[in-house]
Amino acid sequence: MRPLRRARRAGVSVRLLVEPTEYLNRKWPEFWLTHANLDKMWAAGIPIKQRVHAGLTHMKTLVTSAYATNASSNYAAAWQRDHDYFVSAAAKPAIYGAIKNRVQAMWNDSAAFGPFQPQPPDAASLVSPASGAGGISTATQLVWNRAAFAVSYDIYLGVSPSAMALVGNVPAQLVNDPPVTYSWTPSTALQAGTTYYWKVVSRTNATPVNPSLIGTSDTWSFGTAAAPSTGVLPSPWSSRDVGSVSAAGNASYSNGVFTVKGAGTWIWDTTDSFQFVSQTASGDVQSNDSIKLRSCHSRRRNRRRNSGRSPFSPAATMESQKNQPADESE
Repeated sequence: MRPLRRARRAGVSVRLLVEPTEYLNRKWPEFWLTHANLDKMWAAGIPIKQRVHAGLTHMKTLVTSAYATNASSNYAAAWQRDHDYFVSAAAKPAIYGAIKNRVQAMWNDSAAFGPFQPQPPDAASLVSPASGAGGISTATQLVWNRAAFAVSYDIYLGVSPSAMALVGNVPAQLVNDPPVTYSWTPSTALQAGTTYYWKVVSRTNATPVNPSLIGTSDTWSFGTAAAPSTGVLPSPWSSRDVGSVSAAGNASYSNGVFTVKGAGTWIWDTTDSFQFVSQTASGDVQSNDSIKLRSCHSRRRNRRRNSGRSPFSPAATMESQKNQPADESE
């Protein structure tokens, strides 16, 4: 096929008559190569017509200015094992002329042959991570099954099914026996504790000319594993010991939960001693806290502060409370 494209670029008139059922033959991957090659020639601007009459066009004929060939072999390399006849225009002008005239008559028969219509590839089926899976590595591979007629695969990924971005392209192996699956791995780690959505879009050699010639997979989702606790509080939170404590306290954050460890004798009157976790807030704020105290009792607090440093506990949420008087209740 490459010599035909080179000949056209050199100004030689090139035309093709093709059989649409062979173009769309899904039986073996080696037949998919015919689809890829014809799309490439169509994209190069070579005039192509396909059979539209009943039956099957099974001629393997090439006519040049010097030779006409007629063969029983197919395009694919694995089928080049049958009979190929080369008829010289100079040595056998009658046979050469008969073949040439027949091909010309077929090209001019608008009832039997019409314009070639490139077709899209099949959509890939996704393999892993399984849709809805959780705890997935932030360096996970995305894996999908090969799709008939695809010459490459665009990978789309994002945190919303409506806002996935093109993140990569994986070329298909255009060989007689390509791999059953393909994969893509992000070059940088994904965010921990995040739900991602992904899909794969199959492309052909005709897709750059006609972007509608694609096959789009289903959209799957997966959740990445949460980041391990680092012992560091997220900004703008901070912690410190208050008063005279018997051992230094500390605080950490993981999976939406603050863990506060501290030593002290009491939280009362003017001699407090404890580990204090806080952030600065301005205006009226509300904190809905769920607190679990080891070796002590559990309680729920609803605490509002006008301004300054406001203590918020594990799994705390804040929302603006305008025009609310400051109070404290337990």
